[in-house]
Amino acid sequence: MTYIFEITDKRQAEGEPSIQIHLYQSFIRKERFEFVLQKGTEIGVASFTPLITNRCVSLPEKSAEKQVRWLSIIREAAEQSERGMVPGLNEALSFQDACNEARGFSMIFWECEKDLQLSKALKAYSHELDRQINIFVGPEGGFTADEIELATENGIKSVSLSNRILRSETAALVACANILYHFDR
Repeated sequence: MTYIFEITDKRQAEGEPSIQIHLYQSFIRKERFEFVLQKGTEIGVASFTPLITNRCVSLPEKSAEKQVRWLSIIREAAEQSERGMVPGLNEALSFQDACNEARGFSMIFWECEKDLQLSKALKAYSHELDRQINIFVGPEGGFTADEIELATENGIKSVSLSNRILRSETAALVACANILYHFDR
C-alpha cells in the first residue's frame, strides 16, 4: 500500500525555548521520574539523562520496555505542548561519567549550598552560556558531599535552589522553569 501526501502549510514551531536545558535527573521512584519526564518536556527541557547516584532509592531494571515507555511519555508530552522537537532521552550514566560528560555551563543543586543562589548563578555566569545549560538534580536523599566535591572538581557549580528542602521532582521542575524564565523573558 502506498500513501501520497501533500504539504499544504508550513510554520515555524513556536514551542521551543531559546536555551537548551540538559537535565541529569537522578533515579527516583518510578512515578516521580516519569512525572519529571512529562512535565520537563512540557516546559521545554531539551534532553534527559537518568543519573545513578549513591543515594538512589531504586534503579529500574534495564529493559527495552522501560525505554519505550519513557520515550512514549516524552513524545506525548511534546505533542501536547506543541514542541517543535522531541527531547532526547540518553542512556543512564553513573554520576562520575555524567560529571565527565557535561560540557559548558553546568549546575548541581544541593540543599547544603549557602553561598550561590540560582538567580545569582544565572546572572554571574550567563556570559559562559552557549545557549545550553546542564543541570544535575539528586535523588530523594540528596547528593553526598563526595558527589558534590567530584562535581565541583569537574567545573560544575554548586547552587542553592531554595531555602527549603524540595523533593527531587519539584527541584528539577522549579530549576528548569526558573532558568527558562530568566532567559526567555
